[in-house]
Amino acid sequence: MKRFRNALICICALAAIALLSAFSGPVGAWAKDSKETGKNCAFCHDGPPKDGKLTKEGECYKKNGNKKGDCW
Repeated sequence: MKRFRNALICICALAAIALLSAFSGPVGAWAKDSKETGKNCAFCHDGPPKDGKLTKEGECYKKNGNKKGDCW
């Protein structure tokens, strides 16, 4: 019985982690974007990145699927 309870707890914990992962929002920019573009975070972000405010270049980058394209 103790084994069953431990297995059930483990399954519930894994299910909770899976649900949290499934319903978390998409992540935008990463440090790799900064390395790939050669621009610092402030080039695309207007204020702290967690605010979600972007410069016109940041908006363009986002619309291009996080690819530089012809944004700058």
